[in-house]
Amino acid sequence: LRMEAHSWRIALSLQRGRLADAAAEIERLRALAAEARRPRFVALGHTFAASLAMAYGDFARAEHEVRAAARLNQRIHAYHS
Repeated sequence: LRMEAHSWRIALSLQRGRLADAAAEIERLRALAAEARRPRFVALGHTFAASLAMAYGDFARAEHEVRAAARLNQRIHAYHS
């Protein structure tokens, strides 16, 4: 539930242009996801980090994060198939 709450706060912060708030929430989400070993939320952390990187114009970083999320999501999907 805490990870869901962080996800909502990240989305709202990004929409409002509050990039520093979004970055802090992304770090919190990533830490919780790693601690709880929740791959879905680890992947979501990569996705949000990609959005943040795009907002800053760091397209190389955004691509790196998107690729990391895609690899993880492929493994999650394969596991559940």
